[in-house]
Amino acid sequence: MTTLNPTDYMTVLCEDRDGIETLVKWEAPATQSNKAIRDEVQAASKMRAIKIIDRHGPMQTYKGIQFARTMNASKRRDFRQAYQFILAGSKHTFWIPKKHLDASGHLLPNQNIDYVFRPIPTPLEKAGYTGPIPGIKRANILKK
Repeated sequence: MTTLNPTDYMTVLCEDRDGIETLVKWEAPATQSNKAIRDEVQAASKMRAIKIIDRHGPMQTYKGIQFARTMNASKRRDFRQAYQFILAGSKHTFWIPKKHLDASGHLLPNQNIDYVFRPIPTPLEKAGYTGPIPGIKRANILKK
């Protein structure tokens, strides 16, 4: 039986020969260094990788809300009581306590984490979740 290596997904700011900056989405092993990733992106995309903007784990879904765990470098990660996540489609971050997650940071089955999303209805709207979500938000908040 083979085990899958955890994968990070990241956004890399690149610059082409004309000086135009673009964002490139990239997938790499979680153990790979930022320098190795920049070199790999440069070789594959023929653009100069300026910096890695964000690095996050695979997308997860809860009641239709997509989010991913952020992979910020921290020496004290083992002592934290919660992990930081980012909403898909926005830069808004939120925290989920470890009691709802397995060792790799994935949501355990049959967990009720509605209380994590209730305080953030506006960022949910900005990320594109405009309809009502049972237990989390009723309807649109933002005026058009």
